[in-house]
Amino acid sequence: LVVDMRSFRRITDTVGVPVLFDGTHAVQRPGHGPSGSSGGERAHVPALMAAAAAAGAHGFFLETHPVPAESPSDAACVWPLDEVESLVEDALAVWHAAHGQPVTP
Repeated sequence: LVVDMRSFRRITDTVGVPVLFDGTHAVQRPGHGPSGSSGGERAHVPALMAAAAAAGAHGFFLETHPVPAESPSDAACVWPLDEVESLVEDALAVWHAAHGQPVTP
């Protein structure tokens, strides 16, 4: 799957709506999992979230699970539930830095 980071600004400017970035589906690899199911590369989620934040995404969507390997869907992509808070905090710090806004606790 390919995410064109230019799309966040283009969509907002053209249609005037906020744009969300799907951090876990962006790393999905259809047909690369067991028995032809979807595989994925979860390790790339933080970098893509940061890039989306810098490029102007207004929010994020993530699939998460307490034990990703046991997730009934997209196990290779879902983000560990206990790591969501730090992932979002890091992405928000990038968003604030890229948009010249102070980070507020």
